[in-house]
Amino acid sequence: MISYNGAQIHLAGEKDPFYSRRLPFEKSLEILYTLKKAGSYRQYYWDERIFSSPPAKWAEHYALHSGVAVSVQEDLERLAEETRVEPVKILAIDIPDRIDRLQKAVVGQIAGTSVFKSFATYLDFMPGGTNKGEAIREIGLKLNFSLEKTVMLGDSENDSFGFEVVGYPIAMGNAQSILKERAAWIAPDNNREGAYWALVHAFPDLSPE
Repeated sequence: MISYNGAQIHLAGEKDPFYSRRLPFEKSLEILYTLKKAGSYRQYYWDERIFSSPPAKWAEHYALHSGVAVSVQEDLERLAEETRVEPVKILAIDIPDRIDRLQKAVVGQIAGTSVFKSFATYLDFMPGGTNKGEAIREIGLKLNFSLEKTVMLGDSENDSFGFEVVGYPIAMGNAQSILKERAAWIAPDNNREGAYWALVHAFPDLSPE
């Protein structure tokens, strides 16, 4: 399982990840203070725990979307400084227009980090070179399978990195345009059993019909 947009990879049945990357402590502080100055809500991913800045409404929205509880901290930067933890990622959440402006402002400005959107309202800050494409390469090496024969389904901008390395990328009908442009096939959207039809298309011999 790929988690944190490729920063960690777990194999089925194994508790610990076989692959893990983290943001250096000083770099994580730079990101947090950059986001604080920009007035953005921010989340700090510390292993299986997530800490956030106020307001609580963004934490509640994220928890509802992801099913993961978030601990709101009045001073997130102070917590980071005191614990000196190296997080797996930092996330900024805001309305789409502000996220677009923030992305343009910070891309290339914080050395050693990868910055990309996972949703229209989410801007991810990851260790440099970390993305789903690199994670898929690592899994391919670990399990010794061909990337050319690999099928991937995607619907968000961060899936585009994976589309670049697999042999048969499939975009969901609700996917962003960047994915549809790179897809070998476009499935129905998620509300019309798109994942099922994508698998039927990719593996017709396995179809129950």
